[in-house]
Amino acid sequence: MTEKKKIWFVIRRMGWSPCCWQGWAVSLIFIALIIVIRALVNPEHYMLYALLLVAGFISICIAKGGRHRRSKFQGLETAGSRVDFAADPRRGE
Repeated sequence: MTEKKKIWFVIRRMGWSPCCWQGWAVSLIFIALIIVIRALVNPEHYMLYALLLVAGFISICIAKGGRHRRSKFQGLETAGSRVDFAADPRRGE
């Protein structure tokens, strides 16, 4: 029997968004920790601690987040770094 994974964060276009109380709690704790280390840590070491907190927060978002959706342009032919919209089969042209 497979148990469904409870997601705390939903994937948005640019990042994650909390979708239940656990996600909101983790987000608020993250913000509080950033503020606290700003007040307590030596300014020379602040960036190191902030980066460690951000890495931890992102890893929680990935572990407790939903699945990535497939991009609507994934698999289409590209011209350089831009998407070749003429190759989109949904346009019917």
